[in-house]
Amino acid sequence: HAHPLSPPPPSRRPLAFGLQLTNKRSNSRSPRRLEPVNFSGEWRLNHERSEDESEMLKALGVPWAARVALAGASRTVVIEHDGIEWNETIKTSLFTKSTSYLLDGENRKEVSPADRAVIMIAQAFEDSSRQVILQRTSYPDGDPRSLVVRKSIIDGGCTYYVQTTLTIQGGLVLTTKKYFD
Repeated sequence: HAHPLSPPPPSRRPLAFGLQLTNKRSNSRSPRRLEPVNFSGEWRLNHERSEDESEMLKALGVPWAARVALAGASRTVVIEHDGIEWNETIKTSLFTKSTSYLLDGENRKEVSPADRAVIMIAQAFEDSSRQVILQRTSYPDGDPRSLVVRKSIIDGGCTYYVQTTLTIQGGLVLTTKKYFD
């Protein structure tokens, strides 16, 4: 059984997750480059394809009742993405949360909804190809947790993919994968 992120066989392989390769001159020997991804859209969580995030939510301090409610809740993410501007609204039957930020790598303070800790978050493109959004969260001094979220568009542009990696005390690493169609 192939890994969910494995590329399809070469005969059916989409161009770089559905993105168009461009070349300034058709006869040029210059390397092709990927156009930046635009993440804009309305994305619905695919529960069947996504991994259970209960253990990660527990490690983040989310109360049991909220974890149980979130486990079965529908979730929609609406993204408006323009260059380095990012507006995201998460809608569930329990809450709606909107955030806006720049994908500039600068740290900004936020209060964690799970445990009310003041955290520092930075978002930026992972590299110059602008295909993956990387978000890093740092916790207050003395708190050993760190959170890294990678966001990308896969499956020929049909899926918004979010991989979250939480490192906690003792170096234990928890990872979840969410797929939004």
